[in-house]
Formats: sequence, structure tokens, C-alpha cells
Amino acid sequence: FPVTKNPLKINPNLDDLTLTGEIIALDLETSGLNPHIAKVLAIALKTETQYFVLDTFHYSHTELTKFLQQLTKFKKVVAHNAKFDASFLFTNYNLELLNLHCTMLGNQILHNGKEVGGNTLINVVEIVTGKLLVESDWKHFMQMSFVEHKVGTPLTAKQLQYAAYRDWE
Repeated sequence: FPVTKNPLKINPNLDDLTLTGEIIALDLETSGLNPHIAKVLAIALKTETQYFVLDTFHYSHTELTKFLQQLTKFKKVVAHNAKFDASFLFTNYNLELLNLHCTMLGNQILHNGKEVGGNTLINVVEIVTGKLLVESDWKHFMQMSFVEHKVGTPLTAKQLQYAAYRDWE
């Protein structure tokens, strides 16, 4: 997506928030890899005009479940390794997205299953945009900070920054 006209909003009031557009990008940060045990800690959403990061600590399960239902109205919900996000959305919020599109799977299909530089998000971004992103120790450290994060406590400012900027820019 191009840079949005509106700035990033962290933990907006969900009562009067309507997601707009035809395509929305989605990324979840979780406390682990198993959706039956781990919890969703952060939800990043970006359309052409909207950009949000939700620290799930600040919302009730009911609020999030109701809000996330808006994802079903989009023509496409785009995520990398979408089966991961889908499993957490279904297990944690009883949300099944039939409009979910996976950039990792799309890359595999486009290249006939052959690894063309790999299928990580960094590789796909480079293949599609020509931009070379560098995997960093900081990224690994931040990913582990979510796994080690105590569920039921707010995320740190650095965790929110990671959730907000890691995949979009």
C-alpha cells in the first residue's frame, strides 16, 4: 500500500471506528505459534486511507470480536503466511475469512513452487518491489518479546512500534 494520508492510530476507540476500502492488510503478533494455547497480542490493519495497531490488552474480547467482523466485508484481506493469522482469528474470535489472500502462497504459485529467493516476507517484498530489506537481530529480538510477553499486560512502546512498522513501510 502507498503511504496513507492519515497517520497511524494506536488503540483507537472501536465503538465509532468503521474500516473502509476494498483491500486491507492484516498482521497479528501473538504470544506463541499454537492458536489453541497462545493469544493474539497485537493486530495491525492498513487500508489505503487507514492505519491502526490494536494492543488487545486495551479491549474486551467482545469488542474485538465485533470489530473484526468488519474484515468480512472487504474484497481482500491480505496477509503473509495467512494460514497463521487465519488460525488465530478463527480460534480466538470465531472469525472465518473467506476473502483472505496470502502473499506467501501467492509467491509460491507465481513461481510454480520454485523458491525464487525464498518465500519469507522479506524475499517476497524484494521480488515484488525490488526493495532489499535486511533481516536484523532486532527483528528476532522483537518477535521473541511477544512470545515471552505476559498475556494480560499492555505491550511496550517498542512492541507497538514493531507491530506498526515492520511489514508496511
